[in-house]
Amino acid sequence: MRQAEARARLRAEKATRGELDEIALDRLKRERIFRQVQFDVTKKEASAPAWLSKGPTDTGAFTAKVWEALKRLELQGIVPNPSNIAGFLINHDLTDRGNQNALRDRTRRAFDRIEHLEHYTPPGRLGPLWPPLKAAQLLEDEDVPGLKDLVAAGFA
Repeated sequence: MRQAEARARLRAEKATRGELDEIALDRLKRERIFRQVQFDVTKKEASAPAWLSKGPTDTGAFTAKVWEALKRLELQGIVPNPSNIAGFLINHDLTDRGNQNALRDRTRRAFDRIEHLEHYTPPGRLGPLWPPLKAAQLLEDEDVPGLKDLVAAGFA
């Protein structure tokens, strides 16, 4: 038990310095996948607002990838902007577009969607479609399927 507590403390200390371990990165990626699915499912609902239901079919995936990049940069103490998010997406193979200038404009629009998604509560739901994520959530122990389980199920 003490070893587990010591490991958790060490992970938290590293996270405050922007150093995310494999467990935290795995959880962040699962959260991105969850948010993409939430976006895509809600987009198809008849009650979905126009800002959510209109747009290219890859809007949910792209917006979720921008969200993940945004969170990773924030956790590293970097103030995210469209340029460094676009660079992050290119450098981490999260986009098939290699033109950072073209990605900046699309990233700027994704920022606006993320803001809406973190405050928009769809009809019949109790909270926002994309609830805010705190760094502590990436570090706490949990008993949920890992990324490998999601990949095996075809979600990643």
